[in-house]
Amino acid sequence: MTGLRGGPWIRYGQTKLANSAFAMILHKKLAAADSKVKSLACEPGYSVTPLQETPFLPNWMDSRLIKRQSAADGALNAAMACFSPEAESGDMYVPENGFVGKPVKAILGGQPAKKGKEKLTCDLVNQQLVWEACEKALDIDFGI
Repeated sequence: MTGLRGGPWIRYGQTKLANSAFAMILHKKLAAADSKVKSLACEPGYSVTPLQETPFLPNWMDSRLIKRQSAADGALNAAMACFSPEAESGDMYVPENGFVGKPVKAILGGQPAKKGKEKLTCDLVNQQLVWEACEKALDIDFGI
């Protein structure tokens, strides 16, 4: 671990990107196959969970510097993705104010809700890389 310079937090960010990029390419592949299955993504923002119980917390994540929300509020984005009648395949729910706030759609149908946002998640190269990496790691062809 490299402490405050990144290390585990860089990898944490990469896993969040991989999850959202995978959801977006799965959305595209399901749509191309005319499937009724939906693929959505969400992220909790900065929620108070045991994840922050580490000596390697970056300075910018100090609770005195940025707002935090409860774990329950952080789970609202996942609940919206699962149960909202407005949730569509290719959507991604995030906190309204970046780290905290009510769930809002940052990606609609695989496209950024606001121009210039969510570039990494919507980048086709990133999506293809994570798809191929998952197939290779699992030694399977997803067949979609």
